[in-house]
Amino acid sequence: STQSTGRVPTMSLHLKRPSNGSHSDPKRAKPLQDLCRREGAMEDVSALGRIVALRKYCPAGSHQTLKCVSCGLSSGRLHACVESRVVACWEQGHLKQYLDTTGYDLAIDLDRGSFYSNTVKDYVYHPEVDRIMQIQECLGLARALNCGDVTSKDLPVLEEHTVKGSLSDKAHGMYGLRGMNNLGNTCFMGCVLQAMSCNPLLRAFALDARHKAHEVGLEPNPKADVSTEATLGKNILEVIANLHDGSTSAFSPHAMLLSLWRSVDSLKGYSQQDAHEFFIAAVNALHRPATQGSAADSPGPNLAKTVFGGQLQSTVICSQCDRASSQCEPFHDISLDIGASAHPSESGQGNPESGEPIRLESCLELFTRKEHLLQDDQTFCPKCNAKTDCTKQFMIKTAPNILSIHLKRFKRSMATTTKLERTVHFELDGVDLAPFCLDRKEGEPLLYDMFAMVEHKGSMDTGHYISFVRKNGEWFKCDDAWVSPVSEQDIKDAQGYMLFYCRRGADPRVLEKLRPPPAAIEVE
Repeated sequence: STQSTGRVPTMSLHLKRPSNGSHSDPKRAKPLQDLCRREGAMEDVSALGRIVALRKYCPAGSHQTLKCVSCGLSSGRLHACVESRVVACWEQGHLKQYLDTTGYDLAIDLDRGSFYSNTVKDYVYHPEVDRIMQIQECLGLARALNCGDVTSKDLPVLEEHTVKGSLSDKAHGMYGLRGMNNLGNTCFMGCVLQAMSCNPLLRAFALDARHKAHEVGLEPNPKADVSTEATLGKNILEVIANLHDGSTSAFSPHAMLLSLWRSVDSLKGYSQQDAHEFFIAAVNALHRPATQGSAADSPGPNLAKTVFGGQLQSTVICSQCDRASSQCEPFHDISLDIGASAHPSESGQGNPESGEPIRLESCLELFTRKEHLLQDDQTFCPKCNAKTDCTKQFMIKTAPNILSIHLKRFKRSMATTTKLERTVHFELDGVDLAPFCLDRKEGEPLLYDMFAMVEHKGSMDTGHYISFVRKNGEWFKCDDAWVSPVSEQDIKDAQGYMLFYCRRGADPRVLEKLRPPPAAIEVE
């Protein structure tokens, strides 16, 4: 029984050999390439693919009750060892322990269908295996849609569907939703790009730029410099446009990744990266011209300022003479501490490991609370002509159109970095920023509605990023290549890392004055 043994059942489906294909990274294809040479391996892959499809499209059955062989949990990103069929979870590290102990190499993610190699220490790909997994997904979807029994005679049609995506398009049927293949620990990039694609201002600009480029028949410039932030900004807009090209099949953002590596040294390679660090790099890239003149370089729109830009005002008040001095600085996101309470009366103050939840409004109150600067932190007061005790307070002077909030879940010290698991409660609609802003009339709200969220799951060593996005009032989870509908409660229960809100009433036409004329648009 799969329920008691922690093993997946054995099933077979004979498939003909697929047409020749290639993968952009031979090293990542080798583990599965070696697997394909083994006798009976394709039947094993088909059986595992069927389990993945059943778990995705069929809510009832023993395939939904599989449990980790170590902890007995049915959650935590279950994987099945390809060689032994033993099931172990990813998030508690039991999969890695099992593979290290047994010497087995390959395991399949039972929810996403990706293959993990313990030798490569990453997910690996091979076109033949990918094709079989796609066919099994189509078979499972056909059953779920009551399309009748699917026989080997239907396989050529299914193969065509795996290329065109016409069957898998029915999985969610929402325009502007596509998965992005993980190119090797690139979930940090994909989750932020998914969130940006649902940003109404960026989306409007990206689609308008592509439309005008096609309208005037501009071709990519082969002499363009591909190592600049400007090109990174172009690729971000191009990914947003690709996500809205009418298809719902997953794609691989290779050009985007290459541009990122050439633009940001700290994000090069296949090691795990911070999604917030990528967000900062992306916003910096949008500072640069997102489109350039075809005849001569001309300043493009500053999308970073228009979309994400706001102003913070820091006010320092001398405790001796009440002299106030203020200084303004721009911001594109706000990083909030979740390790303390805004009110002494709240439980869990200063103890994020206590498990006590905290509200987003409390985090904002903590951010804007007056800070007393005493002793070594005293500042010089020109009026008193001496260092004095004072108070310092941050307030929002100019509110942004898009409010990007970063929750400080990673606590870094000289030797280690730990993750704060504390629950942060937040509203999906009607977050009022007015209490934290200057010069707001009393009783006049400044409301924001969430359109995307990035969640970090797991630990520092085995973490994974996913995003939740809102389309036409419905919420969807984007987990690399997989897109699936979720409820509002799923969003509230998620461990938020980055929250994205749109100012209520913000209109995409705010970018109208920034759009270059058609002749000045150039695409990569």
